[in-house]
Amino acid sequence: MALSDGARDDRANPDRGSGTRDVSRGPLPSTPKPKGGAAGSSPIRIDEIYPLGEFQRRTGLGRNGLRAARRRGLPVSRCGRNRYVAGADWAEFLQTQRSGAHTDK
Repeated sequence: MALSDGARDDRANPDRGSGTRDVSRGPLPSTPKPKGGAAGSSPIRIDEIYPLGEFQRRTGLGRNGLRAARRRGLPVSRCGRNRYVAGADWAEFLQTQRSGAHTDK
């Protein structure tokens, strides 16, 4: 079969021509990623050490909230490029913040 100039043979590319596309091919539609639960859905245990991302997810602290906590004395440990927060340090930090808030009279 001879094609004129500018005409395409749509049989060579099944995605062209009929205006429909086989949905079994190509990328899957994006699905929302699970967020891992609401903030505070998993408690911070004092006998565990948490990677910084997991600590933030469990406490609900964002980047700025974590910065403020670090400025106020929350210890964050480093091992190489990774950072960790001990559950015991978090509990102690909360106690000091609580007791410090009541002394302002």
